[in-house]
Amino acid sequence: MEARYLTVEDYSKLVEWWEKWKWTPLAQSSLPDNGEGGVMISNEGVDICAGFLYLTNSDFGWIEFIVSNPDEKNKEIRKEALTLLIDTLSKLAKDSGCRLILTSVINKSLEQRYLDSGFISTDRGVNNFIKIL
Repeated sequence: MEARYLTVEDYSKLVEWWEKWKWTPLAQSSLPDNGEGGVMISNEGVDICAGFLYLTNSDFGWIEFIVSNPDEKNKEIRKEALTLLIDTLSKLAKDSGCRLILTSVINKSLEQRYLDSGFISTDRGVNNFIKIL
């Protein structure tokens, strides 16, 4: 497995994945560094999953919008790729000066990947809110 920074060219692939998972794709301008502020994990030339790291003007970062390739059916490969993604984004956050990372999870499998990577659950059943300006 290998990790690489996302490129502008990856955005259309992520939109396709989000749509296949029945998620509303984010505008490229809503993603860190216009879609390049994240990481893609690949296995033997096949892109498996990606996610983003939002940095703030404090020591607080935010990992979000993790999405996996819906065509990758091997659960062990996806599990390993998601763990590598979370660990890579965590290291990038630490290297950028973050002391805390926030994330929100709606998927039990992804929740376990975060727990395996040292995250702690702060609340159960929390609703997240967003306001479009």
